[in-house]
Amino acid sequence: MRAEATRQQKQSAELVALQSTTARLPLTLRPSVNQQLAEWELLFPFEQNRLRNFLHGVDSFSPAELSTLTADLRDLEVKMDVAHWDFSESRNTMENSGQLARSAYYGEWRRAVDQVFAAIDARARASAKAESIRRRLIVTVLPENLPIDNQSLWTRGRRIEIAGDARGLCELLLSGQSGLGGLTAQQAGGDPADVWMIDADVRSDKAIAPSAIPGASCLSYALLNRFRERFLSELNTIPRDTHTASQTITELHQRDWSQWWPPELAGQNRLRNFVVELYLSGNGALIFSNAFVQWAASEVLRRARPHVLVARFGVRSKPKPFTSIAIFEDQTRVSTVPDSDDPENSAIDAAILARYVWLSALRYAEYEQAISFCVSEHLNAAWLVAPSGSALDKHQGSMSVHELHDAMQNWLAV
Repeated sequence: MRAEATRQQKQSAELVALQSTTARLPLTLRPSVNQQLAEWELLFPFEQNRLRNFLHGVDSFSPAELSTLTADLRDLEVKMDVAHWDFSESRNTMENSGQLARSAYYGEWRRAVDQVFAAIDARARASAKAESIRRRLIVTVLPENLPIDNQSLWTRGRRIEIAGDARGLCELLLSGQSGLGGLTAQQAGGDPADVWMIDADVRSDKAIAPSAIPGASCLSYALLNRFRERFLSELNTIPRDTHTASQTITELHQRDWSQWWPPELAGQNRLRNFVVELYLSGNGALIFSNAFVQWAASEVLRRARPHVLVARFGVRSKPKPFTSIAIFEDQTRVSTVPDSDDPENSAIDAAILARYVWLSALRYAEYEQAISFCVSEHLNAAWLVAPSGSALDKHQGSMSVHELHDAMQNWLAV
C-alpha cells in the first residue's frame, strides 16, 4: 500500500511538471499533449516515454530559444484568429481539425508545426538515454481453413516447408506459460503491452483465451462480440453535423463500457481504451474479423512497439446483398439472409492483410532487428523475413513446428 501510494505521488508530481511544460507550447500544439496527459494511465509505456521525452525536449529550450523557435507558428495562430475559435485545448476534436483545415493559412501552419516538432525531437533524441535495439518477432498465421495458393502470398521472404502438421505451431505459440507468448511475457517484466496475441477466429471455442497466456495482451474478434455489437449500434447514431459528431465521438470515447466489456478482460482499462480508439478510427475492424486483426496489429505496432506480436487471421462471412458495409451496418441484424462463410475471398484478404502487418513494422526503427513469419497452415509452409546473416536466414531445408518454435525462442533470447 505504501509503495503504491509513493508511486502515485511521484506520478502526480511528474504529470504536474509535464503539464507546466505543455503550457509553454503554442495553442494549436496543446490539445494532443493535454489529451495524452489526461489519459496517462491508459497510454502504453512506449507512448508515455515518447511523450515524456518530447516534453523534456521542450524543457531543454530556454524561454528565449523556444520563443524564437515557435515565433512563426504563433504569428500564424494570430493570423488565423485561433484565440477566438471554439478551439479545444484539452483534446483533439473533429472541430479542431475542421477549423484548422478550413483556414487559408493551413498549409503554412502545417509546415511551421513540422519545423517546431523536428527541432524539439532532435533535442529530445540528443538528451535521451541511448537504448540498444532489441530483437523482436512478428508472426502472422493463415489457418488451415483459408485456401491459400502460392500466387497470393508474399513477394518478399523465403519459403520454409514445415515438416508435419503446421497447425501445431499456433498451438505451441498459444500454449500458456510454456508457449512463446507466456515465456516472453515473463521476460518482459510483466507488462502486457510487450506481448500481443490478436485473433480473428469468430468461433469462441477456437479463439485465443486470455487466461491461457498471463502477462500478455489478448484480443479476439469472438470475445469482443457483445461489446462490438453495442459499440456499432451507438456509433451509427452519430449525426452528420461536424460539431455534434465531434461531441458524440468524445462521449463514446469517455463512456463507461464496462457493462459490455468481456468479463475475461475485466480490469484491463488500457486494453479497453485501445479497442474503443480502434473502433473510432473509421476502418473495417468493426465488421470484418480480418480487418480487425490487421488494423489492431498495425495500431499495436505504432502505439506499443511490442517485443512479440502474433496475429491470426480467419474466415469471414460473405457480405450480404442490399446491406451497407460502407456505413458499418451489422449485417447479422439488418438482413435475414443466413450467414455463409467466404473462405476463398477470406484467403485473398488475409494474405494481403498479413503483408500489411509486416509493412507496418518496417516503418519503425525498433523493428530493424525483427524476424517476421507468415505461416500458411493450408500450404504447410512459412515465409520468413529475417535480418541478413541471422541463423534463421541461413537455415536450409524444412523445419518441424517444434524446431520453428525453438528457433523463435532462441532468436528472442539473445
